[in-house]
Amino acid sequence: MPLLRRSALTVMAVAALLWGSAPACTPSQPPDPAPGKAAASPSADPEAPPQDSPATASEAEPKEEAPVTPESPAPVEVQAPFLLMVTGESAPDQVFLQTFTMGKEPLGPRGQPVSGPKLTLDYRMTKWAAPMSHDGRGASITLTRAEETTFVHYQSPNPEESRRISLGDIAPVALHLTESAIYVGAHGELGWIDLSQAEASYAALVQRANLPHKPYDLFAQHGRHLVAIDDRVMPVYADFYHLDEAGRPTHLAEWELPGIINGHYNHAVLVPRGATGHTLYVTAPYGIRTGSGQIIAALPIDGARLDVPERLVLNGGRSADAPPVLIEHVSRMGKEPSLLSGESYTPWTGLAVAIDATTAHPRLVFLAAGERGLWVLPPDLSPEAAIGRLPLAGPCLDVVVYGDDLYALVGGDAPQVVHFVEAEGQWQEKARQDAPAGSLRFVR
Repeated sequence: MPLLRRSALTVMAVAALLWGSAPACTPSQPPDPAPGKAAASPSADPEAPPQDSPATASEAEPKEEAPVTPESPAPVEVQAPFLLMVTGESAPDQVFLQTFTMGKEPLGPRGQPVSGPKLTLDYRMTKWAAPMSHDGRGASITLTRAEETTFVHYQSPNPEESRRISLGDIAPVALHLTESAIYVGAHGELGWIDLSQAEASYAALVQRANLPHKPYDLFAQHGRHLVAIDDRVMPVYADFYHLDEAGRPTHLAEWELPGIINGHYNHAVLVPRGATGHTLYVTAPYGIRTGSGQIIAALPIDGARLDVPERLVLNGGRSADAPPVLIEHVSRMGKEPSLLSGESYTPWTGLAVAIDATTAHPRLVFLAAGERGLWVLPPDLSPEAAIGRLPLAGPCLDVVVYGDDLYALVGGDAPQVVHFVEAEGQWQEKARQDAPAGSLRFVR
């Protein structure tokens, strides 16, 4: 990881719109590191998964906004807690971290970030990551490495609270910032840093020394619950935590998530399902002997129990008691591709879920599908349901939901962030703002 200046990220003007809240408990101490379980990766016959009939795409028509006249009320300025991951002009394997605020002037040109360290992308197994995170209230974290020591840089809106914390020889592949805690995913290890302590230091939560090449590289949080996923190869481990008001963890459960033959989880979103349940939405690309494709699944969680069949493989065939799953498959055997929408395969590069505030259940699922646009799916992922699309006028690179608002990152020669709001059951574009050239995704 290249060296980062400590002064990076000094410009941070982002609003407080992220994590919701749920009833909190106050554990006295985090659990001792769990030893983990050693397990051999199972082998499986890589046959193409059976497919349901592709759903019919229904494309939403763009709506014209009424012109603003002098008598019209002034538009309300939208401020969203965005950090954008932006590629460098001369080094596409380097990225900058840049602030972005709807309603403000666009940022400077590519290669001249308003705030940013350069970070190296990791393209292994078609999954790249640049360890960084932010809390939606102005604080962010990035990494730097000096000689043999890795440091987490915590940048707070209050300069007196900013600090650099040593991780020793640990090389993180993912970071997650929430409240006063930093969660660190590394190879064979999951740990955390308690920022409420004057002398904050790293402490391990889970260690699997016998599986050093399996990193915790994906986090999903809603309110006071956090899932950390170790998904490089099967078995796919996940640890479920309850967080107190300061973000300190209490370990609730260790799971084995459904497997994916020659694939990995790329995105994960945790949402509530009623008073005590959750749903973990995940996407996963894969490549097998007969073809390649991608999966989206809705994994139910009852209390602290993952409610899926044991040894379930998402691209290993249908099961009557399996959770909702949709699959796209492109054959290597000369068969027609099985797609959910559109004519040509494009990878899903973003996932978001809208929640019904009244029922506390997932309401709509959004997928960033590149040139195939921004998809709208039902929460049960019914294969019979039509897939809607919101108009963007460009490829959709990423999507995120904050409260009742939806934001999409549009790529191309002139990237933009598009803000959607829902009115009378229809999603309508409210604002559109230029984004920095080279924008890749929203930082979470």
